[in-house]
Amino acid sequence: DAAGLKSVETAIKQKYPVQVRSLVADFSNGMEGFDAVKAVLKDLDVGVLINTAAVDLSYKTFDLLAGADMKRCIDVNCGTPTVMMNMVLPGMLAKKKGIIVNFGSFVAEANCPMPTVYPSTKAFCHKLTRDMQVWYKDSGVIFQTVIPGVVGSPMADNTPPSLLIPSPEQYTSSLVKTVGWVDTTCGYLPHDLQLATMKILNFVFGDFSMIKYWPFHRKDQFISKKNL
Repeated sequence: DAAGLKSVETAIKQKYPVQVRSLVADFSNGMEGFDAVKAVLKDLDVGVLINTAAVDLSYKTFDLLAGADMKRCIDVNCGTPTVMMNMVLPGMLAKKKGIIVNFGSFVAEANCPMPTVYPSTKAFCHKLTRDMQVWYKDSGVIFQTVIPGVVGSPMADNTPPSLLIPSPEQYTSSLVKTVGWVDTTCGYLPHDLQLATMKILNFVFGDFSMIKYWPFHRKDQFISKKNL
């Protein structure tokens, strides 16, 4: 979304005395998007990489999803953090410092068998980051996995903020305080409590803790809440 990026770029420049470069790239089209990013980063000293790029799928059962949509979801959600880390990590290793934050998701930790493709891609991000933490432990580069719950962003239909659903600004303010302190975090204390509760329910009730049996945070509920 070029217009959205331009709006963010303008807002940052107005608030902070920094240079900003923006680029629209399609990470579902092979290496084309990554090559464009690589060209932009060529002369930059990258100290921090935040991998948040992700696409969701239609709210359908697995058998009703289109194969092309599932492949695009996998390509973007798994391919983007992998290739982007590979792109910037050599420079960070040479400097012996850097920060890489990969976004997983609450749903990767939850029992949610219906929209399983998206959660599975986020579980991949967690596994990938954990292995990088171990392999490059003494490199000076910090790797962190973020497992957010629902944030009132466009991906969650801009749901109004509440205690359990922070605004993007509230969430970001909370998250940045955890970088360098914990390897894996929800980034927001109420989400950490939600995740702990969910794991206890999974342990006690097994499959019957699945969203299939106890639905919550469905898209129709988001839309209903949004319209209140």
